[in-house]
Amino acid sequence: MECTCSINADYGGDPVREISDEIKRPAKTHLCDECHREIYRFERYRLETFEYEGRIETHKTCLDCNSVRKLLFCDFSLGTLWEDVWNEIFDNETIPEACISKMTPRAREKVCDLMEKYWKEQEE
Repeated sequence: MECTCSINADYGGDPVREISDEIKRPAKTHLCDECHREIYRFERYRLETFEYEGRIETHKTCLDCNSVRKLLFCDFSLGTLWEDVWNEIFDNETIPEACISKMTPRAREKVCDLMEKYWKEQEE
């Protein structure tokens, strides 16, 4: 399996239209819209502005979650990244090692923890 475009997040309805996409350093602490951890002052993160269903929205993603998204997702995953990764593990029982090895250390740990959780559930 390739390390890109293996997970399709289906939002239905209107397509997402990207307005801007940039890597920034915040002057104040923000929360990642995917894992909900704090993005500390001056820590780099991805800031996207997009239009979805007639609304203009922004989406902040820490670089750990962004590494997962870049490696595994074909399209936008907005706020459901870890649920979508879990579903991928549930459907295919794993995420390819080649993909995992390219993730940031924190992202790699989280994906491996999800796989361990899945395998333990299967043993029960």
